[in-house]
Amino acid sequence: MRIILEHVDYTYQPGSISEAAALRDISLQIAPGEMLAVIGHGGSGKSTLALLLAGLYQPTSGKLTICEDHRHDPALFRQVGMVFQYPEQQMFGESVFEEVAFGARNMGTPNDYLPNKVRQALDLVGLDADVFWHRSPFMLSGGQKRRVCLASVLVVNPRIVILDEPTAGLDAGGRRWLADLMRRLHEKGKTVIWVTHDMTEAAELAERIIVLDRGRAVLDGSPADVFAEEEILAQAHLRIPTAAALVRGLRQRGLPLPGTAVTVQQAYAEISGWLQQREQGLPADAAAQVGVALPVADCAGRETGTPDADLPAAQNNRCAAAALFKDRQELQQAAAGDQQPEAEPAGDEDEDAAWERETAQALQAIVKSATAEEAPAYQAAQPPQPEVDLDLTGLTGEETPRVPEWRGGADDV
Repeated sequence: MRIILEHVDYTYQPGSISEAAALRDISLQIAPGEMLAVIGHGGSGKSTLALLLAGLYQPTSGKLTICEDHRHDPALFRQVGMVFQYPEQQMFGESVFEEVAFGARNMGTPNDYLPNKVRQALDLVGLDADVFWHRSPFMLSGGQKRRVCLASVLVVNPRIVILDEPTAGLDAGGRRWLADLMRRLHEKGKTVIWVTHDMTEAAELAERIIVLDRGRAVLDGSPADVFAEEEILAQAHLRIPTAAALVRGLRQRGLPLPGTAVTVQQAYAEISGWLQQREQGLPADAAAQVGVALPVADCAGRETGTPDADLPAAQNNRCAAAALFKDRQELQQAAAGDQQPEAEPAGDEDEDAAWERETAQALQAIVKSATAEEAPAYQAAQPPQPEVDLDLTGLTGEETPRVPEWRGGADDV
């Protein structure tokens, strides 16, 4: 099922004194099974575009088509589900059961089957049906309301799922859980489209990113391609992910890094690759080919990354960071299946924050221990670069929060 927009404009209250153009000349196609993020500054038209894609708005001008096998059929919009930015805007049921069952009932599900479908939908979003079945959705917490809204959409098994700012206002556990759910929906073949202000979230999750600025689509491509256009992003009042800023800042300071990373894992691979190249005398272009596995292999048996008096400081630092990433990789692999996630132990968010802090510190130590002798010679062969005020601890700064690797878990939001 494909959605096609051709020169679409949308204007609120056209012809009135309050007329406001929200979208201008939007042309794009969304193919089946895409994982698409829509980013932009406040007021750029993101939510309006989401409402058009869901079939809730019709263009002021231009053409909006939803088709399958090259056949346009407006009824296909019934297979598009949307979760609004504010849960209160779409909830009205007296109980959680009535809220979740409403869509399925309207789609023709017999009453005898409704309880099973509602229970399955609540299980999917991590809510215990026995606990929430008769509760008023308006008396739930913000995170629980969002899960109920998700269940009310997923109960009809839509082929396209659209989410408007789904992680806004959620804590770290809630963001991690929702990111994992979006990933699992995509792996099951659904088209997932979401609006976000979080550049790191878009870089980590999306296969394709559309950037809106004052109602126009100014960029459309892969995360690597989009975040390479720093000037256009700056004009749209957007920043690149912190991991991208880290490796590009280090490259400007003279380290021979590719500088193409946009995620934390990619940034670590670039830095560890450079260290491997530096210590073993590999060709300069080999740095981009070396990943996390190399420092882990060099530190075989060093499960905790404990400093070894017989090793140089740079290798100790690298082993410490490698051990941290190795632990995280194991957690990611454990969550890769389709099994229902289990609840995580209390205090997991504290462990998560500690891992982020330790990783940032390890990367900082790695760079400091090796930069002194590597950078001057490299800089001598490079054209002058502007001075960059780069704080390495910004790898996990609060301005652009990092989305942790995907792990199972039905954390209470």
